[in-house]
Amino acid sequence: MPAYSAIVDVNGGANYTSINSAIAALAAGDSIFVRQGTFTEAVDISKAIKCDISPGSVFSHASGFVVSAAGQVTFGNGCAITNALTISGADAYVRARNGLDTGGMAISGARAFF
Repeated sequence: MPAYSAIVDVNGGANYTSINSAIAALAAGDSIFVRQGTFTEAVDISKAIKCDISPGSVFSHASGFVVSAAGQVTFGNGCAITNALTISGADAYVRARNGLDTGGMAISGARAFF
């Protein structure tokens, strides 16, 4: 596993239990590894950071999952977002390995690979 600036695990045992608290603590160029879990927070990756999400993770907040600015996110196999995935900004980048189940998707001026 590559070196990460922060690790998130909703069950504890890592640097953070919340993706947003990890994002707030990191600077541009840093990276986050998110262990498998169910996340109920509204996630907005609006910094130029890299976020790798473990297979099978579920994001269930009504606001969905937002990647903007220069955020980079890679979703592992079988991840799900029960509401919309919104990707915007010329440098925003999203990659999903073997599919991503979403409640809808909006892509504007960004790179997305599914």
